[in-house]
Amino acid sequence: MSSLKYFEPASNEPCLCGSNKKFKNCCKKTYLKSKKIGTVLFNAGKYYEALKITRNHITWYRLAHLSHTEGFYKENPSAAKELMNLDIEALSELIGLLMNCYEYCGINHEFPNVLKSIENAIRHKNWRIKADYHNCAYLFLCQGQDEKAKLIADKYQWNDLKNSDFLTLYIDLYKNDLNQVELIGAANKVVDITSSPAEKLQYSCMAGIQYCLLNDLKKGSKIILEAIHKYEQLPDKDKSQYGRIRLADAYTHIGLLTDNYDLLNKAKEKILKEINNKEYSEAGLGQLHHQLGECFLGTNELSKAEDSFLKSLSVDKRGITEIFLARALTANNKHNESRILLSNIDIQKLSKANIFDLAISLCRLALNTKDNEDINLALDKIKTIQTNDPMFINYVKELTIELYELKSSVKSVIKAETALGKFNRYVQLKPNLMGVGVDFNAIIEDFISK
Repeated sequence: MSSLKYFEPASNEPCLCGSNKKFKNCCKKTYLKSKKIGTVLFNAGKYYEALKITRNHITWYRLAHLSHTEGFYKENPSAAKELMNLDIEALSELIGLLMNCYEYCGINHEFPNVLKSIENAIRHKNWRIKADYHNCAYLFLCQGQDEKAKLIADKYQWNDLKNSDFLTLYIDLYKNDLNQVELIGAANKVVDITSSPAEKLQYSCMAGIQYCLLNDLKKGSKIILEAIHKYEQLPDKDKSQYGRIRLADAYTHIGLLTDNYDLLNKAKEKILKEINNKEYSEAGLGQLHHQLGECFLGTNELSKAEDSFLKSLSVDKRGITEIFLARALTANNKHNESRILLSNIDIQKLSKANIFDLAISLCRLALNTKDNEDINLALDKIKTIQTNDPMFINYVKELTIELYELKSSVKSVIKAETALGKFNRYVQLKPNLMGVGVDFNAIIEDFISK
């Protein structure tokens, strides 16, 4: 304790947590007394309490690093290497949690103070990479400033990154610029370098999904099933809360990909267990209920799907959930309710990916009602979609043509519905489909001219 106090900043100097407050007015009297864990408080929805505790923890960790690791590393870098790596990873995890706290407390505009504070928190080249990572994460995830984030990330290549946090962020940031082969390579590298069983599961599934998008459903499904099996074989102590969520996702994905009710029922079981364990905030519960609704849609349990989506909306009103609720209503022949719901969705608040989901729901409605107004509205949305994924190219082309044929005839409805069913499964697995790709307006024009 005394060694930590030796390294404390002066009372009027900025606090080490990055709050931009004086040390005496922030963590000075509390960083040694804090016993609670920020992640537990955050997951319980106690964001302000989590913010305070995490600030205390960061201050304590920085002082502990200065007091112990830094001097040891200067004397014997080889012997202190593992301890230095531990400090870098641990402090980075705390910074990531703090960013989430700032976001959920509605003060993320203040987070740049933290970023400035941590620039030289650890004097090691790997910490410089971590600092770049956190700057990118803030710009990309909190501010939506992709191009500014890329100005930092552009100095790196995905195959040169040795840090799984940065590599996973890199994949998200450049996902529209990387082709399937590159995405598979990047995902496999995450699996190789991460120590997290949850990340190994998540990115193995990502690689599997990319194979599916390349029209290799057999190989993609095998990869996902193997990843599930490996995770299921782990002892319970190695299965984190995040990992349990990723496992439920994996069962959901493979169940929808293969129309396998047993796998979807397994996904439901996993999701319901998470819903009942009382560890989630309202927003987290809303997302779990949404996923449960998708599983019920996949097993054609339409009333249960409606109920799950409504429960999700009761705690976390999101446009994407309304879009999926409309699909359940359409499938249950509640066409007018679905039409009203879709027409009232604020498109301005949707991401590009969610606008695409909206187009799919409009197509479902049109195929069910065979109403010209519904068909025209669906076509207006679906024909704007661009993608360079082989599987999507085939399905969007087929779906667009079938909708045009439906305007003049009902002879191909079954074919169109089959295409839509296959297409829709993959929509849920790769939410962002936009980017430079096939121009479907040209496809439509070619069809009309024939």
